[in-house]
Amino acid sequence: MNIRLKKTTIVLFILGILLPISVILINDTENNEFPTINNDLKISTVADKIHINNNWSDSKTAGICTGSGTESDPYIIENLEIDGGGIGDCILIENTTDYFIIENCYVNNTGDNYFDAGIKLIDVDNGQLINNNATGPAFGFFLNRSDNNLIVGNRLTGKGGLYIGICYGTVMYLNNLMGGIYDMFILTKDESTYRFYSPQKALYKYKSNTFKRYVGNYWSGLNPNPDENNDGIGDDPQIYYDSYDLLVDKYPLKEPFESYEIIKFSEDSGVIPGYNLVFLIGMMGIISVFLLHKLKK
Repeated sequence: MNIRLKKTTIVLFILGILLPISVILINDTENNEFPTINNDLKISTVADKIHINNNWSDSKTAGICTGSGTESDPYIIENLEIDGGGIGDCILIENTTDYFIIENCYVNNTGDNYFDAGIKLIDVDNGQLINNNATGPAFGFFLNRSDNNLIVGNRLTGKGGLYIGICYGTVMYLNNLMGGIYDMFILTKDESTYRFYSPQKALYKYKSNTFKRYVGNYWSGLNPNPDENNDGIGDDPQIYYDSYDLLVDKYPLKEPFESYEIIKFSEDSGVIPGYNLVFLIGMMGIISVFLLHKLKK
């Protein structure tokens, strides 16, 4: 009786070690800080053009935005439809390091000068442009001397999709870049200063199948790109050609982002490639039987 009890205790002890390890190997660490990507753009209010030159308090009093400008409570401009009247920019933000979000806005009919844009950021840090629709005839978005900005889930059309001047820490993914002449114009020549795909892997559905990969952007000017495993990510990176050959997007989307259902973003926590929970539990059972067999001897 004591011998059986001793054997059972040993097996339980081993299982007690293996089970937490398997959980660590299988589970991913979810990141809930990623913005929600909506395929349907819902506009609620027609508004005048917006110009904020580090006067967020006045803009908040005027009802243009909400929030307090901190990282945990950013200023928010959302759910607006703005017609630029064919002159200048629809939304112009300048000279601020306050945290803010421009979300779910439809900006159109900008001026047709080279530097006009649906949304323009000049000397602006800590902004997020999420789920917006920006149409020409100039650039959809225009960023210059602006650092640490996030651009996610936007539809950019017009003469040019996106202009990025001397900007650092730019992160953008799941955008439709559909410029009439060029999808993007970029002056920054150091790839380490920006990231054109998600910081973490996305668990997503594409054509009824589920995949887990980093996701980039959809480029309307992308040359035919093979997708051998049919995961919706081009096998070749999107290259921006100027005076340099510059790698831009390592995980370009084969179709506009509306074709992808994002389930969650997460980072791997030691997942063993090709292993799953059922397999590990089965292995634990085999190891337990083997150990019991050994102990009987």
